[in-house]
Amino acid sequence: GIRLTVGDSAEAPRFGAVSDVLIEDSVVSGSVYTAVDCTPGPCDRVTFRRLEVWGAGAEAGYAGDGLAVERGREIRIQDCHIHDNGGDGIDIGSRDLGTLMPGIVVEKNRVLRSGRNGIKLWSGGRVANNLVVDSGATTLVLEAGQFEVVNNTLASIRTWDYLALLGNIDTSYPVGLTLYNNVFYNDDPQMGGTLVFLPATVTLDAGHNLYYNPYRETEVICVGGGGCFDAFEIDDGIWSGAAGTDARSRYADPTFVSAASGDFHLAEGSPAINAGSSAHAPATDLEGATRDSAPDIGAYEFGSARASRHAPFD
Repeated sequence: GIRLTVGDSAEAPRFGAVSDVLIEDSVVSGSVYTAVDCTPGPCDRVTFRRLEVWGAGAEAGYAGDGLAVERGREIRIQDCHIHDNGGDGIDIGSRDLGTLMPGIVVEKNRVLRSGRNGIKLWSGGRVANNLVVDSGATTLVLEAGQFEVVNNTLASIRTWDYLALLGNIDTSYPVGLTLYNNVFYNDDPQMGGTLVFLPATVTLDAGHNLYYNPYRETEVICVGGGGCFDAFEIDDGIWSGAAGTDARSRYADPTFVSAASGDFHLAEGSPAINAGSSAHAPATDLEGATRDSAPDIGAYEFGSARASRHAPFD
């Protein structure tokens, strides 16, 4: 595919670092290894925009990522369609763990059917307006640093795992997490894992999220050292009271147009409609539709006129 620096993981780049790069309006497909790759880095001030990245690591035994930057700051991934890759869809900052890297932005992407994790960020960043569906392991993994996660739709995995792992469970690295207007959803009866896990190292500021997993309503949100909270405890305020945050969040079916066929736009009557926080919502949704003063929860705003709609699972 596209390789930005030369060398093995964790080594110094053989021909030096890379900076100030724009890669846009391109299709990268069928790579044996990672499709768009900055290993060993660093790659600074790089923007990936309107890419379609698919089919990486398709050969048996190798989980190539769709788009990976091992080290770097000011990395922006916008309006990309990243799907059917053998490893992670997006993997940023694996060698920057423990160092807060500024300017990491992942927004308005569709990340579908990743072999492992959908989006994985190691050193802080903003995750906004993304649709992440049907990951082989976890839809969203956050490791360490300061994160802002707003208006994403995170749906379904293919393992008995956490739908979203919001902090590193193996280290003591602190995580500061702002979490608003997100849908956490599972519709796979074979995979009834916990929707959200928050390690004890997480400092949480949250609200207006929508949780739904009819196949495991007893352990919807789990906290390191703090037990788990079920569907009833989310709705009656026990969860938000214990957490000291995440008010006005609900446990309810978000009512998509057709999750079974991959259409995660909100259907009429969805409890996500007009239920988001205007203070945290981006001005436009995943498709560029304007959000009003009563924004919806999730990546898609309901009922706005669009020149085109994303086709289900295209």
